[in-house]
Amino acid sequence: SELRSLAYYGYLFAGDEKGATIVSHLYHTIGPKTPSLRRVSWAGAVRNEGQFAQMMQLLTEETEKANPDADARFGTRRDHLVYALCADRDRLKTETLLSILIKEPQFTARDVVMGFTAMVRDFDDCHDGARFIFTVGH
Repeated sequence: SELRSLAYYGYLFAGDEKGATIVSHLYHTIGPKTPSLRRVSWAGAVRNEGQFAQMMQLLTEETEKANPDADARFGTRRDHLVYALCADRDRLKTETLLSILIKEPQFTARDVVMGFTAMVRDFDDCHDGARFIFTVGH
């Protein structure tokens, strides 16, 4: 549910170690199968477990699909992968990915918005994302 998802966001972003462990456990058990928890569990996996490379591989596979799965209420797997990847603590990785999302034709405006949302709205350590987009010549 949305309320449960919000609670996990709170744990993940408040720096609560026990909460981060819960989110990590969700990723390994039910996260990928549950659309309402998928985005936050994948973001937790990227931020806290260094799963950037694995999620990037999943995004590549998802981008190649003709008909991506969609849960209109919670977004597609692709949306959640872009969001999670842009949640990485390493700003260089997130800026590079956002640049790819902007420039490469296989990515859409929706992908850019999901990445921008992760970098700018939800993660304090990536607050320079807006400046990056508007000053690097995109």
